[in-house]
Amino acid sequence: MMQDDYFYYKAHQDDIVKNHLGDLVILKDAHVLGYYKDEQEALIDMRRNNHAPGTFMLRQCKPRGMDTMFYRNNRVHFGTAETSD
Repeated sequence: MMQDDYFYYKAHQDDIVKNHLGDLVILKDAHVLGYYKDEQEALIDMRRNNHAPGTFMLRQCKPRGMDTMFYRNNRVHFGTAETSD
């Protein structure tokens, strides 16, 4: 549940930020699934590991008072763009 992930992050924020400042962290079921340098890499890895959008929380590792949250829902689609040559 997202609320559990949020409270887990807040409880461990200082340690997470100390080691991963500026990275993105993925949380699910009050556990860290991984740290990533960019959002696309994080989302591709979540899909590869069968974690559906809307079932995990993505946050940037920032100090208290400077943090923001990214929300994902099940309407996110993965694919490739087709271009005409």
